[in-house]
Amino acid sequence: MHSRREFLASALALGLAALVPDRAVRAQDASFRSLLQAAEQDLDALDATREVREGLLSQRASRAIAPNLKPSDRAVSEDAMRLIVLFEVTSQTRYEQKFQRPIWPHGESGITVGVGYDAGYVDPAWLRSDWREYLSERELALLVPACGLTGQKARDALANFQALSIPWAKANAQFRVRVLPRYVAQTLKSVPKAAGLSDDALGALVSLVYNRGASFRKNGDRYKEMREIHQLIQDGRPEGVPERIRAMKRIWAGKPELRGLLTRRDLEAKLFEQGLRAGAPGATS
Repeated sequence: MHSRREFLASALALGLAALVPDRAVRAQDASFRSLLQAAEQDLDALDATREVREGLLSQRASRAIAPNLKPSDRAVSEDAMRLIVLFEVTSQTRYEQKFQRPIWPHGESGITVGVGYDAGYVDPAWLRSDWREYLSERELALLVPACGLTGQKARDALANFQALSIPWAKANAQFRVRVLPRYVAQTLKSVPKAAGLSDDALGALVSLVYNRGASFRKNGDRYKEMREIHQLIQDGRPEGVPERIRAMKRIWAGKPELRGLLTRRDLEAKLFEQGLRAGAPGATS
């Protein structure tokens, strides 16, 4: 359990880190879980950054929510799953209030259901495969027309899908069993030696990939830290990764509306550090 004093300190640290990102504050003195608890209270920041997933932009050609890789059975920690869920639907309570029915998150998003599952970037066969264990045939038939609809077309069609309601238990199970293992596989394919990390540290990388795509080899200044993270892990120097995760906050500095991304990077860095203390694969702190 975390004290109210620790929670308030974490909230203050997050606020200062967002307002003055170049100062040493940067939320580094609080624990991962207290930072997560503080972040859960900033609903405006979470809502503003929910649609900012760079990886989806590169997936239009494949029409897939993630590259078509065999799902990995490698575990990540519960803390890692909580982190990813936080930036998709916040929590079970928030999900049941706002996300139980399909939404359109704005921009180039498609009709989105469950824990951030964007039907605009999958084809009908893939959608059925991903959801057949969780939805009835009638519900699947209702959702299939959302496949391929993105942007304005998805917005205009949103009302057509409001008869569908997915309970939290099904949404959470679908995320854990069908979606997350693909992102773990994508992370390990891109950074093979990440398999030697603890469940916390690997989970922090998976969160990064979930948000930014597996852009570890992309050219350009925007992906400088991603390339450095890849090199550090492949060289067996993972202790340098948290600083590189924090360093990429420069990309969104000066954009108060995207402060949620600064918070996410702080949480990923803190979770990776927690994982370094845990040690071997399968370990959590």
